[in-house]
Amino acid sequence: MKDLIDFPCSADWLDYYHERGLTPRSSGRPSRYESIILKRIEQLEREIAEQQAIIIELLQYLKNANTRKQRQIPQNQLALNDLINDPLLKRKENKNVNGQ
Repeated sequence: MKDLIDFPCSADWLDYYHERGLTPRSSGRPSRYESIILKRIEQLEREIAEQQAIIIELLQYLKNANTRKQRQIPQNQLALNDLINDPLLKRKENKNVNGQ
C-alpha cells in the first residue's frame, strides 16, 4: 500500500487515515473496538480466575471430606467388631441358646 499521507499529523488523524486505507502507518494505540475487546477479555480473565478459585476450594473440601470418611470407617468398624466380639454378649447369647 502506498502511503498517501505525506504530512505530519496527530495520532488520532493517523489512525483515522489508517482505518480508511490511506496509509499503512498507525499510531500504535489500540482502536476503539480493540479497547472494548481488551476490556472484555480482562473481565473474562477475572471471572475465570474467580471460578477456578471456587473449584479449587471445592475440590480441597471434597478431598478433606474423603480423608475424614476414610479415617472414620475403620474406627466405626472397630467399634462394631468390639461389640460383636464382646465376651459378655457371647455369654448372654450362649445362655439364651442353651435355654439357661
